[in-house]
This record gives sequence, structure tokens and C-alpha cells, in this order.
Amino acid sequence: MNLSKSLMLALFFFSFSTSFGQISDDEITQLADVSCECVNKNDLEGKSSEDIQTILGLCILEGLGKYPTIFEKVNIEDERSMENMGERIGVAMLNRCPDIMLQLAAGEIEEGVQEEQDDLFLTGTIQGIEGEQFTFVTLKTDAGRTVKLLWLGYFDGADQLAEISNKPDIKPKVTISYTTIECYSHRQKEYIARKMITGIDFEK
Repeated sequence: MNLSKSLMLALFFFSFSTSFGQISDDEITQLADVSCECVNKNDLEGKSSEDIQTILGLCILEGLGKYPTIFEKVNIEDERSMENMGERIGVAMLNRCPDIMLQLAAGEIEEGVQEEQDDLFLTGTIQGIEGEQFTFVTLKTDAGRTVKLLWLGYFDGADQLAEISNKPDIKPKVTISYTTIECYSHRQKEYIARKMITGIDFEK
């Protein structure tokens, strides 16, 4: 799966599998908690997304080692169950250490974007910036269309964009570069295409 085009924040890093359905939600939560604690002990600054994936995988294995009763349920030969468990733990980690998971996701996307160099552009006026865990920029294009773009990681112009995020009366004219990614919606149980911002230029 090309992660620059198909992003499921929960599933990046697992090298093991389990018999799906045997591990309870409480056990998944236990694994997520110890994994987040383990990852937080590591200095991730300057590390590539591949390095972070390795650290996450080792932390998951360390967590399994702390819970022998869970480890006994692991089936290393079942690839589909691996993906199911990876999704469940990833979602739980996203709720407990979102900064780490988003850092990994942003790193994967940035590397993919750098490889493909297929950014698109929109020019228009910023109408608003909103969101809680994930932030969206609403842009009214020169053609009159209203478009929402996902602000996921750092990009050129992000600092200036942050400065106006709490100033709804300021509606600057900008050119936004973006790439299209697919995010997994747990609620809708499918992938949804999103325009992710990769850069922004403010008109002077």
C-alpha cells in the first residue's frame, strides 16, 4: 500500500499477528498504554518514519512481553488477523499518544510527496480554520468553489497560517499546494479522499 496515497493512521508498524476476536478491548487498551509509554521514552527528533516504525514495533513486542496471557493468543501466521489487531492497537494509541501517531503519519506522507512530486495548487481566500484533533482550512477558490484542506503536518508557511488561526476576521489571499491522500474513516468503515496541505504562499 502506498502510504502517501492511502493513509490509515492506525496501521504502519506491526510484524506479528493475532487470532482476531480473542483479544479483548481492555487488553488492546493495555497494549496501547504500555506502547505509548515505551515510545515516549525514545528521542524521535530527526528520526525517519522507518526508524519510528521500528521503535513502535519493538514497543508493541515489549508490551506483549509484559502480558503473557495476551501473548499466548498471538498467531504469527495469520496475516489478516495481524492487520485487524494492528488497526485496533493503532486506534487506541491514536487516542492515547496522538502526537506520536500523527508524527509517523506526517513523516510517511512527506516522504511519499517528496518521491512523487505531484502536488496540485489552489488559489483563493481563506474563509476559516477549524477542527479539534485534526485541523481543516476552508478555502474559497478564485473560481468560487469552497474547499476544505487537511492541515496534518508542518509545511512551508505553516507558522504564518498558525498566526491567523485565531483571527477569523483575517481572510488572506493564498496559493495552497496539496496532495490527495486516503484516510480511513472508522465511522464510515471506508477510505475517504482528503486534500492534504503541503505548502502555502501568502499574497503580499
